[in-house]
Amino acid sequence: MVATMNGFKLFGKRALKTKQDPNYKAILMTLLGDNPIWTKKDIALITEAGYQKCCTVFACINERAGGAAGVPWRLFRRGSGEDAKRVEIMEHTILDRMRRPNPQEGGYFYRMKALAYLLISGNSYLIRIGGETGPPRELYTMRPDRTKVLPGNQFEPIAGYRYTVGAEKEDYEAEQVLHLRTFSPLDDWYGLSPIQVAGKEIDIQSMGREWNMKLLQNDCRPPGGIVVE
Repeated sequence: MVATMNGFKLFGKRALKTKQDPNYKAILMTLLGDNPIWTKKDIALITEAGYQKCCTVFACINERAGGAAGVPWRLFRRGSGEDAKRVEIMEHTILDRMRRPNPQEGGYFYRMKALAYLLISGNSYLIRIGGETGPPRELYTMRPDRTKVLPGNQFEPIAGYRYTVGAEKEDYEAEQVLHLRTFSPLDDWYGLSPIQVAGKEIDIQSMGREWNMKLLQNDCRPPGGIVVE
């Protein structure tokens, strides 16, 4: 039974001030719950909460990135004349580079990683090494959480890119990096992460799975309850 008297609420024989009393706040939190705590908008935290801990997001990103990465690359040369047909080139340095971008990765893994970064963070950075006057000697992808855009001026908006690992920093010229990004209406430099947009739904799904698992481990008994006379 609850009665009101002089700005206090009476629970049984004890008076609880409605705003300051910690017991009253604890009861409200038990009945109504506190404000929800969402995953912070940090690319590392978003990646962990979305891609690494949510099977739905993991499956969707791998399906899209893996399917696109598996498309075979073909190279053609324009024929002479307006009605001439294209001529396929079977061997070329560009095709070799797409099959083997660098000594550590094959073409499929390289493309899948680049596309997965784009779908996870909204940004993917492809860097070329060597071959300034022709096809690159090697191709790599840089982790979005370690890559930062270096702003330039009104004539050259992007001055370059900085890759940071621990205390080590390496700067690259803008011409060395191909920055793939999704559309972000409020950011001039970085793309909008699809996982960030779906972050609240991902958190709800993850917390629901954790709740169900804890309930099963507790023989489907709730962790507690309010007992009154």
